[in-house]
Amino acid sequence: MNDLQLKIKAHALKNQTQECCGFILSNNEIFKCKNQSNTENHFRISPHDYLRASILGNIIAVYHSHCNNFDDFSEYDKQMANKLNIKYILYCIKTDKFKEYFPNTENNFYVGRPFKIGKNDCFSLIRDYYKKELMTDISDCKRDNDWYKGHKDLFKEIYSLNKNDWIKIFVGPPEIDKMNKHDAIVFKFKETGRECHIAVYLGNNMMLHQKQDRYSTIEKYSGSYQRRTAYVARHKNLV
Repeated sequence: MNDLQLKIKAHALKNQTQECCGFILSNNEIFKCKNQSNTENHFRISPHDYLRASILGNIIAVYHSHCNNFDDFSEYDKQMANKLNIKYILYCIKTDKFKEYFPNTENNFYVGRPFKIGKNDCFSLIRDYYKKELMTDISDCKRDNDWYKGHKDLFKEIYSLNKNDWIKIFVGPPEIDKMNKHDAIVFKFKETGRECHIAVYLGNNMMLHQKQDRYSTIEKYSGSYQRRTAYVARHKNLV
């Protein structure tokens, strides 16, 4: 290990139950930050720490640790690195390994899509994801802005169109540790009492989805989302 890696490792090992975080400065020093996140396996740096670090030198990278066995960057980490256009460095305590992620400055294929029913909506995002990532085609069906207001159950139609391709893994809130990357999550919200939204699970408790009239995004599959889960389905090619 080089000198920087040894410093990051020492910072991580001070508290092995919470992710450490900080910056790498152009003078080849680290700037330790306080993790302000209250969420397990997540980190958040305050703007105050960023300003303090930038006064001491040019910030050339962000570092953080993982306390679990996941020794790769989460999709959220990659999204933030791309958004900030800065290198991310990861140290996994359990495996004692370092990893670097260099930002992709090209537009993210999945994140930031403006909502348009039938073209850029939750289901079309899933179809595009499976096509691009897994070379798997998912049948489409017609829908308009009022599809969820009538008696038509769109997700039963979708499931029927693809019924031979999917296996329901969980009905209701799932066991997170038994979910796999690429699982499809179907949600039921109070407003309708019926299934009306779908997301793809990215692993490490993160999901990709597009809510109505919102830009597509990657966010945490939080407890509130878990409670609203109608079922989780896995494509037969992944079983």
